[in-house]
Amino acid sequence: MLTLAAPWALVAGALASAVVLGLHLLAWRRPAPTLLPTARFAPPSAVRAVSRDLRLSDRLLLLVRVAVLLLAGLALARPAWTPVRSGTARVFVLDASRRVARVGDVADSARMLSAGAATTAWVRVDSVARLLSDTTLGPRAAVRGALGAGLVAAVREAVRLARVHDTVEVVIVSPLATESWDASMDAVRAQWGGAVRAIRVAAAVDSSAATRVDGSRPPRELPLAGDPLGAALALALDSTAASLRVTRLPLTAADSAWAREGGVVVSWPRTARSDSVAAPQALVAGDRAVIGRFARAPIPLATGRTIARTIARWGDGTPAAHEVALGAGCLRSVAVGVPSVGDEVLRPSFLALIRQFATPCGGGSAGVMDTARVAAWARGTGTGAAAGVTSQGESATARPGAAPVDGGQSGAATATATAATADPASHDAERWLLVGVALLLVVEWWLRRRVAQLEVERADATQATREAA
Repeated sequence: MLTLAAPWALVAGALASAVVLGLHLLAWRRPAPTLLPTARFAPPSAVRAVSRDLRLSDRLLLLVRVAVLLLAGLALARPAWTPVRSGTARVFVLDASRRVARVGDVADSARMLSAGAATTAWVRVDSVARLLSDTTLGPRAAVRGALGAGLVAAVREAVRLARVHDTVEVVIVSPLATESWDASMDAVRAQWGGAVRAIRVAAAVDSSAATRVDGSRPPRELPLAGDPLGAALALALDSTAASLRVTRLPLTAADSAWAREGGVVVSWPRTARSDSVAAPQALVAGDRAVIGRFARAPIPLATGRTIARTIARWGDGTPAAHEVALGAGCLRSVAVGVPSVGDEVLRPSFLALIRQFATPCGGGSAGVMDTARVAAWARGTGTGAAAGVTSQGESATARPGAAPVDGGQSGAATATATAATADPASHDAERWLLVGVALLLVVEWWLRRRVAQLEVERADATQATREAA
C-alpha cells in the first residue's frame, strides 16, 4: 500500500498541471497572412477568418510539462510503500555451545515450535551468532555460548520481518546456562518490544560431575582438614564437585589419567611460605578478586603440544594459575602460597575464588539460570543479568520443547511487534523521482528550443512566399 507523508504536495502538483494545461489551451495563434485581392475580386459573400486555433498543438511539450509538475509533487509528497502485514513470524535462537547436551534436541524443539508460523528464521549461537537457512545446526562447538550476540541477530531479523507480519516472536532454545547469559541480554530485551520465549533443553553434564567408562564417578580427593587449603575447600565446595582432586604435590601421570576420565585435578604445591610475606598481594581469577598475604611461586610451564590457559593472575598481571584440557577433564596448576595461620583462607572472597578452580575446564559456570528469573526477563519485567542461578546439582534435563520458562505465556499470547524504523526504499523512491524530474526538465528545454526553431522556419517561409508574390 502506497502512503504519502505530505499529500498536499501532490495536490499542489496536480493543480499546477491543470493551470499549465489551461494556459496551453488559451494560447493564441495568429493566422498566416495573405495578400488581399482588389475589391472587384472580393467574393459577394461574407469573409470569415479564423482568429483562434482551438486544436491542441505542441502535445509532446505539454505532456512533458505536466509530467514534470506531477513527478515533482509526488517526490515532495515523500511516498513510501507499506506492505500489507499478515501472519505470524518466529525467529529462533538455537544454542549450539558446549553446555548443550544434544544439538539434535535443540533442532527438534525449534521445528516443533515453528508449526503454525507463516515465516521462520534461524540463528545459530556458539561463541558467535550467524543466520541459517534451516535448522541444520551442525556439530556442537566446544566453546562458551554467547546468547547476547544471538539475541542481537534475532532482534535485527525480527525488525525486518515486522514490516510484513502482524506478529513477530523471538524464541530462545538453549540450556540457559549461566556462562552463556551475559549482561547484554537485558539491554537487548529492553530494545525489543515484541514477545520473547525461552525454551530450556538438556544441559551437558559438566566435567566436575563426569563418570568413568564403567559408570562410576571418580572419588573426591582433597587435602586433610588440618591443611589450611583443605579447610577452605571443605567450606567452599558442596556435593556437586564430586570428581575433583586437589593435590599439594606437582602433577603426576596418575593425575593425568584422572583428568582423562573426566575429573578436574588441581595441583597446589607447598612451594612457598606465606607466613613471611609482609605486604598483601592481590589475586584475580575471572570476576573474583582477593587481597591477602599470599606468597608467589614459580608456575610450571606446559610441555609438549599442550596449550595452557591462564585462569588467575596477580595484581601486576603475572600469571598465578593456568589450566590444560586433557581428555574429558582438566589439569590445573596453582602457584599461590597460602598462610598456615590466620583466617585469610576462610574469608568469603577467598572461598569464592578457589571455588572457580573446581569448575569445568575453560571457565564458566556449570549452573543454569533460575527459571523464575528467566521468565521475568522474557516478560520484560525482570533483570536477567542480575538473576540468580540454580545450584550446580540442579537437574537441567528438560524434555525438548516442553520446558517453556516464559512465565506461562503461550505461543498465542504474543505481542505485536512495532518497528519504527525508516524504510530505505522510500528514500530511494524520492531520489529517483527527483532524477526523473531533472531529466524531464532537460527534455522540456530541448522541445521548447525545437518549437521556437520551427516557428522561425515557418516565419521565414511565409516571408519568402510574400516576396515571391
